[in-house]
Amino acid sequence: MKLITFLIPCYNSASYMKKAINSLLRCNAKKEIILVNDGSDDDTLKIAEAYQNKYPKIIKVIDQENKGPGGAINAGLKIAEGKYFKIVDSDDWLEEENLNNILAILKAKNIDVLFTNYVLEKNNGKEEIEYNIPTNKKISWQEITELQKEEFILMHSMIVKTKMLKKGRFELPENTFYVDNLFVFFVLQHMKKIIYLNIPLYHYIIGRDDQTVNKSIMSSKIDDLISVIEQMIKNCNLKNMKNENLKSYLKDYIEFIINVAIKHLEDINTQIANEKKEKLKESWNYKKKE
Repeated sequence: MKLITFLIPCYNSASYMKKAINSLLRCNAKKEIILVNDGSDDDTLKIAEAYQNKYPKIIKVIDQENKGPGGAINAGLKIAEGKYFKIVDSDDWLEEENLNNILAILKAKNIDVLFTNYVLEKNNGKEEIEYNIPTNKKISWQEITELQKEEFILMHSMIVKTKMLKKGRFELPENTFYVDNLFVFFVLQHMKKIIYLNIPLYHYIIGRDDQTVNKSIMSSKIDDLISVIEQMIKNCNLKNMKNENLKSYLKDYIEFIINVAIKHLEDINTQIANEKKEKLKESWNYKKKE
């Protein structure tokens, strides 16, 4: 059995995807790399197939019509054979030395999720994001007592047991942006055995004009963000949640994303936008009273 499956969703990624792929190929563990060409109209598929021809025992290529990030993740997860599962955006990359150390720990331990730091790379510099979680030992939510609401856990900071995703019948909505929040939300609610390593692994590149975190793009995709928030609220069973640490963090997580959406709706400042803002507030206030 392969230790890990790396999934790289690719959409018009020809100009930068090689760095992501190469950063994964250099690791020592038994691995597979799944490249999902999500309806690209540049040379993404050509590059992916060239890698597959060169590394046929490591790289698999899925070529599909455009289904968005969720559709690409669903397709990759369906055929994933690794014990662990890691999603890597096609414009990002992983640190080789730390990756090998992390994979050695995954090989030796039986856990649901491994968290690491990630490095936020912007045009004006880099910032390593850390978490206030006990480090270098196996823990559960019971031991996560000092994680602050501003310590926003991203998909980029986690490596997840594949079986946990498949057993939970995890599936993301297609043709919708910001679904990485649904991925994180699912993992946080299902994980039981956790290890956090206070070292950087993932380099998250910010600054491209077409990224969904770009302010103008986010405003144009605000309905996608609202849809994701609505699903998070629906799938959050606060009433029956026994662990107070988990409950508190999930509430903070949802409120953080709601506040992001509200800020963009206020910038749009139309009657429809204001109605959407009030509906979001109403839905969340109702949920919190359960």
